[in-house]
Amino acid sequence: ADAQFRLGLLLLENTPQQALTWLTQAAEAEHAQANALLGEFHLTGQYLPQDAALAIPFLERATAAGDASARNNLAWVLATSEDDTLRDGNRALTPIRPLAASEGGWQHFDTLAAAYAAVPDMEQAVKAQSLAIREARRESVDDATLAEMLARLADYESNRGSTDQ
Repeated sequence: ADAQFRLGLLLLENTPQQALTWLTQAAEAEHAQANALLGEFHLTGQYLPQDAALAIPFLERATAAGDASARNNLAWVLATSEDDTLRDGNRALTPIRPLAASEGGWQHFDTLAAAYAAVPDMEQAVKAQSLAIREARRESVDDATLAEMLARLADYESNRGSTDQ
């Protein structure tokens, strides 16, 4: 599976269809990075049709195999999907809570906040987003990303009184 994954990566730029065949075979053999990459391709629409519903099974397999990036991406999709059939804040909290607790990166707290907002628990969303912003500033995240995070915080704060459980 690892050789299939590496071959897929090598072929990706020049022969993407061949690369996707190898990456799919690696993913079917439960290769975490292959599953994570195919999930990401479905999320972004790069090389594969953009479709969050198709991305989720790949991200779930990668998460089960221990891929932290896939775990964060899975939780983000579950928390923020515009598709009501996919959005599930409680389901998003399952993979992101332990990741945010153990890793503590700004991306993890940002995703945790989105998951709490989807539940909705705006008090916890505000707390998590505030931590995300503090960590992002510490890591000198670019201004555009920080502005998006601040806008989400303002949204969570404005909805805090009406949706707390």
